[in-house]
Amino acid sequence: MLATGPENGAYAEFGKRYVEELKRFGIRVDYHAGNMARRFPDEVETAAYRAVQEGLTNVLRHAAASTVSVVLASHEDNLQVIIDDNGRGFDVEAAAAKGRLGLAGITERLALVKGTLSIDSSPGAGTTLYIRIPLPEDEESGNPLQTGRD
Repeated sequence: MLATGPENGAYAEFGKRYVEELKRFGIRVDYHAGNMARRFPDEVETAAYRAVQEGLTNVLRHAAASTVSVVLASHEDNLQVIIDDNGRGFDVEAAAAKGRLGLAGITERLALVKGTLSIDSSPGAGTTLYIRIPLPEDEESGNPLQTGRD
């Protein structure tokens, strides 16, 4: 069904392939990956990929959305992802109180890399997920760590 993990090549490319799968289910997808030419440490890429995967799976299973937008942006010291849908939305506080596993899983996975998840949603108004993952610093230079992979 949907892709199961990061593949060789640019981070933006495997995200794009996953998003393309949603189109097969009749969901219009807008995908933007600006400034994503560099590679990130494996743990950052995996956490981001799994968060996007779970977010888009939730759109498919629960949102009844006709459109979803995914934006990935690499900044000097962090990776940001925004997933926005026009679906049915939900009460964030009620979902948190019930311990919805998908959202809890995203939060737990992001916490492993000091990332954060913020959710903006309400019934009938769609949902927006804001994901931010700080990039680890090189201990010698203090600059964001990059990999030597192509």
